[in-house]
Amino acid sequence: MIFPKECYKYIKKPKKEGENICRKDTLNKILSELSENSKKIFGGKLKKVILLGLYARGGYDDESDIDVMLMVDMSK
Repeated sequence: MIFPKECYKYIKKPKKEGENICRKDTLNKILSELSENSKKIFGGKLKKVILLGLYARGGYDDESDIDVMLMVDMSK
């Protein structure tokens, strides 16, 4: 996934090996802003914002990316 430049301010660089890049509060802020901005774009067509991958399963490390799926009803 590619983040807009403004999202990079929330990414915490690891200080030492094994330290997570993105803390839970940071992840929640990123997902919240993604959801809000997606609602502005898709309006009522946006049905769900789903966290996938290692962050969803809790097995992430300092090399993990954040995988998100937007479910949008394009039939409207």
